[in-house]
Amino acid sequence: LLTFGVRFLYAIFVAAFFGEHGFIAHSDAFSFYLRGAENLLYHHVFSLNGEAPYMPDAYRMPLYTAFVAAFLWLKSPLFFIILAQNFMAGFISVFIYRIGRLLGFPYGVNLFAAILTALEPASIYWGNLLLSDYLFAFLFIWSVYEFFMARYYSFALLLGLATLTRPTSLYFFPLFLLVMLLKKISLNKILLAFLIFFIVLFPWLLRNKIVF
Repeated sequence: LLTFGVRFLYAIFVAAFFGEHGFIAHSDAFSFYLRGAENLLYHHVFSLNGEAPYMPDAYRMPLYTAFVAAFLWLKSPLFFIILAQNFMAGFISVFIYRIGRLLGFPYGVNLFAAILTALEPASIYWGNLLLSDYLFAFLFIWSVYEFFMARYYSFALLLGLATLTRPTSLYFFPLFLLVMLLKKISLNKILLAFLIFFIVLFPWLLRNKIVF
C-alpha cells in the first residue's frame, strides 16, 4: 500500500499539472512504446515508423508494446497504464520482503529493503512513465521469488516473459541454471525449465529470423 500510494499520488500530480503528456515525456515512451503500440493495434505490425510503409523491426522486445496496445484497444487513458504499473510496484515490494524471508534475513532487514523499494525516488519517477522498466522488474522479481520457492517451471515461464519485455534476463538465465546444478536439482527439471524458457521466447526469435 505504501509503494502503490506514493506512486499513485505522484501520478495524480503529473496528470494534474502536465496532463497525459507527462506520462510520455521521455522520448522512448513516445517513440518506442506509444507509437509501437499504435502501429501494432492499427497496422498489425511491430514497427516504429511514423508513417507508411510500416516496415517491421525489432528495436524493442514485444511484451510491453503489446501491454500498452491492450490498453489502447480498450480505449483506456494512459493514466490507467500508469495505474497498472503502480500496482506492479506494490507487488514488487512484497516480493522483495518475501525473498528476504526465504533467504533467512532478519525481519528488520526485510522490512527496510521493502520500504527502501517503496520510497526510492528514481523508481517513483520511472514507474510513472510509459516505459518497460516496471513490467520487466515485476516479472523478473516475481520469477526470482518463484525460483527461491523451488517452483522452477513457473520461474522459467516468468523469466521468459521478463525477457520478452527486456532482453537483460538472457544474461541471468545461465546463472540460475548454474545455481540449480549446484543445488543438485535433477537434470530433468533443469532441462524442462530450459525448454519452457525457450518455448516462451521461440515465437519472437522465429519472427525476427523471418523478418531478417
